[in-house]
Amino acid sequence: MNFDLSDEQKLLQETVRRYCREQIEPVIGRYLEQDELPVHVVKGLAGLGVFGLPYPAEYGGGGAGMTGYTLALEEVAAVSPSLAAVVFAHTSPATLIHLYGTEGALHYDITNDRIRAAGKRRGGREVKVDEMAEIPIPAEKARAWRVEADFVEAIRRGKPIQFTDFPTGVRYMEFTEAVARSASSGLPVALPLGEFADDEAAGEATGDS
Repeated sequence: MNFDLSDEQKLLQETVRRYCREQIEPVIGRYLEQDELPVHVVKGLAGLGVFGLPYPAEYGGGGAGMTGYTLALEEVAAVSPSLAAVVFAHTSPATLIHLYGTEGALHYDITNDRIRAAGKRRGGREVKVDEMAEIPIPAEKARAWRVEADFVEAIRRGKPIQFTDFPTGVRYMEFTEAVARSASSGLPVALPLGEFADDEAAGEATGDS
């Protein structure tokens, strides 16, 4: 078995290493002391394509696979484990959701909060993600990932934490269960699911949270 890196992997490793040593290492200490996120550094990593490395090129990713992604993550962690955690949190599989139906497909990029949609076939061929039309998200409905920020504010400033109520939790589980069933069977699954109806009604009646 050959464990040697390919020329492309070596180039990726060296490119990310150079960026980390030149752009991150000299400034990261100051940002950590001030409890600030170096946004320009994160954008620089995004510009290098680090956030898309593990995903196939046909889905808008870098096509480097998990080996290339791990090499890049190693270089980031060598100068800043905190930034490596940011990269990891935003490149885990849960950052992309694909929903396929009989009439079309939806692609949701959680990291950038973008939704794209298109008919499943156009002109007799499969439609790639970058060919899908983007669906604008109204400002009042836009959401942002705030788990870490809310946790820090709760610890340091005593900011109240809003817990997910019971009915919302049940609806979330119902949706993920429907997706799992559809993925395993290859067939549409209608909502609501009958076995979840009683739980949702009970939660709404008692106001559980």
